[in-house]
Amino acid sequence: MNDEKILLAIKDKDEQMIAVIINKYSKLMWKIVASVLVNVGTVQDIEECVADVFIDFWLYPEKF
Repeated sequence: MNDEKILLAIKDKDEQMIAVIINKYSKLMWKIVASVLVNVGTVQDIEECVADVFIDFWLYPEKF
């Protein structure tokens, strides 16, 4: 599935698509956030940041 189809599905509030995206990218997001917050953040901080990214993607897909 290409990026355009993903964005259209998200704009249409396709809950199945956001679940697919979270499944596909959550590990990558976790690694990125953990590398930024190394020695300054807790596991809970990392979880919150990752969740915030997906929430923002759901609410404001046009920003991505």
